[in-house]
Amino acid sequence: MKVVLSRRVKAELASHFEYGVGEFGRPVAERTFARVTHMIERVLPAHPESGTYSADRDIFERVVPNTPFVIFYRLHSNPRGDRHITVTAFFNFSQDRDSFEG
Repeated sequence: MKVVLSRRVKAELASHFEYGVGEFGRPVAERTFARVTHMIERVLPAHPESGTYSADRDIFERVVPNTPFVIFYRLHSNPRGDRHITVTAFFNFSQDRDSFEG
């Protein structure tokens, strides 16, 4: 299954990575973001409905294990039955996510 990252997510990933390098050092940031990459590229496509679904916002929320991050994503399908995932947001646990609409 194809995974698409929104522009917002690409910017958030870069920003959080740079913060991690500055705060914790490159090796720690690289290990942490290897987990994030694994979640986005491997786990979500293999288990797209494994996140917590919010019907009122039509969005899934998935914690990245052993990291301080959470991913918001949507599942899409077309009439032929092809499906893809759009990752719409990437947050640190300490950030306010309540106002995020998706």
